Amino acid sequence: MEITTNRMNFWRYQAPAIVFAIMIFIVSSIPRVPLPDLAIGFEDKIGHVMAYTLLGFLIGRAIYFQYQVLVWQRNFYLLSIVLGSVYGVLDEFHQHFVPGRTADIYDTLADVVGVLIGATLFRMFINRK
Repeated sequence: MEITTNRMNFWRYQAPAIVFAIMIFIVSSIPRVPLPDLAIGFEDKIGHVMAYTLLGFLIGRAIYFQYQVLVWQRNFYLLSIVLGSVYGVLDEFHQHFVPGRTADIYDTLADVVGVLIGATLFRMFINRK
């Protein structure tokens, strides 16, 4: 019974964060992703913030609802920010090797801002309960 519960918890809480991280990796592996021109000059940064906001929320949720290591659960906010930010840095490094892509420090900053927003939104959601 416990194995089934752990498996269900994984698919409910941890898998969405993993799947979304894989989706980000796949999209960042495409040589050029056409973005709509909104004539504001930083459309791609908005996309980074939005994607990493969702990732930060999902990582916070994944860590908070894992029941194996309680110290992770108690520190889910900091862990989700660190993990999401490291993923953003590694994703930008990965893009350095993709034809037509570049590693951009401002994209990394947008990723970190998104993670902070997402983790904070999840923390606010948990504190509201």
